[in-house]
Amino acid sequence: MLGISSIKSFFIPPQRTTYQEENSSIDIILYALSLSSNQLAILPYQERLREITARIKPEEKKLSLENQLDLVDLYTNVETFLIEKEPLKKITRAELRKKIVEKFNLQAHIDNTSFWNKLPQ
Repeated sequence: MLGISSIKSFFIPPQRTTYQEENSSIDIILYALSLSSNQLAILPYQERLREITARIKPEEKKLSLENQLDLVDLYTNVETFLIEKEPLKKITRAELRKKIVEKFNLQAHIDNTSFWNKLPQ
């Protein structure tokens, strides 16, 4: 038997969340990694992300500048991989960034806790 919340979730589309509520720099990188069709090729990027996240203390509310810069470097490498080496999906830098901005609703929610505003143009 379906409950009222199940029925509501079926008929009412989910609302977009704000950056601060649920999304993080790590989510952005995980999403970018998920766009690869070659899971073996992205293993080094996943390992680097694990190294960075292992340094983050649970009580930290904002990423340190060091972690932000490391995430910029990692994201830039993932972005380059997706643009230049992804075998099945062809995407430009502008298309990829547009996809991410739309998915994570970043236009109104970029702040100093994200690495996104530190990316080279």
